[in-house]
Amino acid sequence: MASTAIANYLLPQRLAALRRQQPDCRLSLHVANTRDIVAAVLDCVVDFGLMEGPCQHPELEVIPWLDDSEAINRAAAGLGVSCLSRRVVAELLASGALVALRADLPALTRTLWRIHRRNRPPGRGCWGWWWSMRCQHEKIQPNSPMSRGNKAKLKRLPTCT
Repeated sequence: MASTAIANYLLPQRLAALRRQQPDCRLSLHVANTRDIVAAVLDCVVDFGLMEGPCQHPELEVIPWLDDSEAINRAAAGLGVSCLSRRVVAELLASGALVALRADLPALTRTLWRIHRRNRPPGRGCWGWWWSMRCQHEKIQPNSPMSRGNKAKLKRLPTCT
């Protein structure tokens, strides 16, 4: 389960890459707001959640997933400015459709969060997904020597229920 911005902008490429690496992998993605993600994880409807806002709940393990910097984008028709994830506008920056300007403003960063129940840690399938996401983020080849040792550890974990 993921928040709207994460599901729309950050997960599509990652899920496509996972599908290419593991064509038999079955995933289900639900999109919701932070409150609904927390409720679904607490009720064991989903194994974990990805969200933009932090939460504090004694039954949840809340783990930083990804640091994200934001870019200020001038809105069309003189309506003001908007803040977008730099990851969201990366293609626009690369193509030149959007230009990065230097400004004497503080850096806008935020942490994206992964949550799961403390008494129900993710199983082998979930850890496999997380390992795949880490490989993509750190540009590690999934079958490299660095990743093989961790895959052996994953085989010893229980499966998702």
